[in-house]
Amino acid sequence: MKKLLMKAMSFMVVATLILGQACTEQKLLLRLNVEQGKKYNYNVSMNNHMQQEMQGTQMEMDQKMAMNMSMEILEKLENGNIKMRMNYQSIRMEMKMMGQEMIMDSEKAEGDTTLNAFFDIMKKLDLITEMTPTGKLVKVSGFETIFQELADKNIPPQQVQQLAQAFSTEEGLQNMFGNSFQYFPEEKVGKGDVWNMAFQIPGMEGVEMQTNYEVAEISANQVKLNINTIAETPETHTISSYGMQMEADILLNQTGNIDLDKNTGMVITSNINQDLEMTMKMPNPQTNEIMEMPMKMKSEIKVEVSEI
Repeated sequence: MKKLLMKAMSFMVVATLILGQACTEQKLLLRLNVEQGKKYNYNVSMNNHMQQEMQGTQMEMDQKMAMNMSMEILEKLENGNIKMRMNYQSIRMEMKMMGQEMIMDSEKAEGDTTLNAFFDIMKKLDLITEMTPTGKLVKVSGFETIFQELADKNIPPQQVQQLAQAFSTEEGLQNMFGNSFQYFPEEKVGKGDVWNMAFQIPGMEGVEMQTNYEVAEISANQVKLNINTIAETPETHTISSYGMQMEADILLNQTGNIDLDKNTGMVITSNINQDLEMTMKMPNPQTNEIMEMPMKMKSEIKVEVSEI
C-alpha cells in the first residue's frame, strides 16, 4: 500500500511538473516580426452615432467611414527596425444630419466637394515609415507633397485642416499608425496576463488614453487580446478644433478585442466599441457669450487585415 501511495505521489509530482512546463511554454514574446516583401491589405470601418446640443437645439448625426490601405514590408534594417510603405487605396465617408445626406468618396475626385478632392490627394501619398519590433513609429516621410497638391487643386489648407493634420502630417501619422501598433508588451505574456499602454488622443494635447490589454486566449496560430480603455480630463481642458480654442470636459471608454497572428504580431481582426461624452465651451462668435455644447457619441470600429 505504501509503495502504491509513493507511486501515486510520484505520478502527481511529474504530472504537475509537466503541466507547469506546458503553461510556461504558453508564454510568448509578442513582437512585430514580418518578412521583407510581404504585402498586407487593411480595411477599417467606423460607424458613429452622435447626439449634440447647441444653443438649445438638439442635433443627431450618423456617420460611416470606410478606409482601405496597403502596407508593404520593404526592408529589415540593421538596427532591427522595419521599413514599410503605406498607401491609401480608397476612403469613403457618409454623413446624415438634419435630413441631409453627404457622401465624400476618393473614387469621385471630380465631384463638387472639397473632401472628394482631398481624399483623392491622399491616395497619391507614398508614405515610408520606420517602426520598431515593439510597434513604435520612429520615422515617417512622404506626406510633404500634400500641401503642393492642395495648392494645385486650389484647396485652401484651412478647409481640410483637421483631416490634413490627422492623415498627412508627421504628428497625425505618428498618432494614427503609431497607436495602431502599440499593443506589444515589454515581456513574455501568457493567458490572463495584463499590461497597460498610454496613448495621446490626437488633437487633444495632454489628454491620455489608458489602455489595459489582457491575453484572453492563445491558440496554435493566434493570440486574442481583450482591451479596456479609459480617458478622462481631471478638469476642464483646452483643446483646438478647426483652428478655434475651446474648453472641454472629456470622458471616453473603449472595450473590445484584437486577434493577432502569433508569429508576425500583425492584427488579423479587431472590434472596438467606444463611448465618448464631451462638453465643449466656447465663445459665441456674435455675442462673445460662452456657449456650452454637450455631446455624446457611440462608435463601432472594425479592422480587418489580410496578406495580399
